[in-house]
Amino acid sequence: MQILKKIVIEVWFAIMVGSTIYLVALMSGAVTIRPTAQNIAGLFLMVGLIGLLSPLFQMEGAPFVFVVGIHFLGTFFIVTSCNFLFHWDFLAQHNLLNFIVNFFVIYLVVWVGLYMYWWLTAKQLNTKLKERRKNRE
Repeated sequence: MQILKKIVIEVWFAIMVGSTIYLVALMSGAVTIRPTAQNIAGLFLMVGLIGLLSPLFQMEGAPFVFVVGIHFLGTFFIVTSCNFLFHWDFLAQHNLLNFIVNFFVIYLVVWVGLYMYWWLTAKQLNTKLKERRKNRE
């Protein structure tokens, strides 16, 4: 039951992040995928699957660069597979370079955002732990 709960949380968090990125891209005019019911369902599926890759970062003993590389390749595979599955056509030959640049930029922006989120969360937890220790003394 604990594993299922963790999977649901990872997928839900990924859908929130992915949806936010899609809306920002849509607002800026950078998105070529129309917001139809099928495309939104495809987006949820895509980012949910990417969210399932997140536990890779909790592997102990694995080199960080290796884990990031596996996550990057897995994410790239999921995005390109969803492109073909949902006929988004953002990998057409005339768009290939644009797709690769956008993929790198979005991946980097998400990484920076998540890193800041994790850093702030750890900082808040450490502050609370220090307060508890101080109150016990």
